[in-house]
Amino acid sequence: MEKILKEKQAFVLLETSEEISAELLSLTKQQYKPELRAEFLAAGEQVTFYANTIPLKAKEAQLKECLPAYITLYDQVTAYVHQYYPHLQDQYVTFLDMCAGPHIENTSQIASKSFCIEKFAGAYRRGDEKNVMMTRIYLLAFATKDDLKSHQEMMEEAKKRDHRVIGKQMQLFTFSDDI
Repeated sequence: MEKILKEKQAFVLLETSEEISAELLSLTKQQYKPELRAEFLAAGEQVTFYANTIPLKAKEAQLKECLPAYITLYDQVTAYVHQYYPHLQDQYVTFLDMCAGPHIENTSQIASKSFCIEKFAGAYRRGDEKNVMMTRIYLLAFATKDDLKSHQEMMEEAKKRDHRVIGKQMQLFTFSDDI
């Protein structure tokens, strides 16, 4: 993430037709997004994407550490985007996602060290236990690293005052594994 911030990757809105949105989802192999796309279209909403882009001439230098499969995928996405969005001919797409936005202009507007992964959890797709279990990633992001630190300190203080912990310590109530 710190590397991406320094690259000043632009966030570019792509307004799409039904055909283009279907092809972009197919190219990026996002297996669950076509269902969402269909719901948006049925509701009369426009399907939009946001692309992270870097100058095409910077591709080799900035993506040298990426897996070849990633490069192959985004070479295809970039070629497709160039067909329908001529104003992006000099840009390389590094990431693409179906999204309504809005976004900041580019990644340099995110303060260094102002975000962190808070926790991971399992979650059933669409909240239905019959669906596949997915990984939910909880992130924290703030305007500055000092704001992040303040929030983390506040949460640590709140843990010390957790009524479930204090109540158990004071023997006001108990939790039973049998129930």
